[in-house]
Amino acid sequence: MEESFQLVRLSKENLDDFLIFHNRECDYGPCYCMYWWVDHDTWEERTETEKLLMRKRLVSQGVFDGYLLYRNSVPVAWCQCHPRDAFPHITERFELRPEGDVWAMTCFLVKRGQRHGGIMTELLDRVLADLRARGARAVEAYPRRLETFDELYAWNGPEQAFIEGGFSFVKYAGNRCIYRYDFV
Repeated sequence: MEESFQLVRLSKENLDDFLIFHNRECDYGPCYCMYWWVDHDTWEERTETEKLLMRKRLVSQGVFDGYLLYRNSVPVAWCQCHPRDAFPHITERFELRPEGDVWAMTCFLVKRGQRHGGIMTELLDRVLADLRARGARAVEAYPRRLETFDELYAWNGPEQAFIEGGFSFVKYAGNRCIYRYDFV
């Protein structure tokens, strides 16, 4: 049987898939991809229940900030991607000027047992194609600056994936790199 991939934007219809995926596949415990929505100084203090309630609050406000990648109808990867300036701490933390038509790819999660098999590339390519179709001017990514790859810190995506995906290096920001992909 030939494998088929489908990229689906997060919505109320697939929210249960997202919640189950983050519960079962998140190496850090269920984070529900809320890190960039809160004050980083308080992240470690937040419980799993608080993170889930914050996610449900975003959904109730109509905020759907990413994509699930399905392989043969099963979710195998997640990418948090949303207009950059909507995340409260990105422009401040990385000393960036606001740009309304720039998106941010902030988190990636590939299902255990599926890693190191091209899923990240598949996900990245499909998200870029969708953003281009939606009229985004640019997208940024913020991988950790590591001398060697470490899965524990790969939740921002491995730096090499952005280099190979055609992103351009912008600058270092503490222990992170900023990469940018311009559509125009």
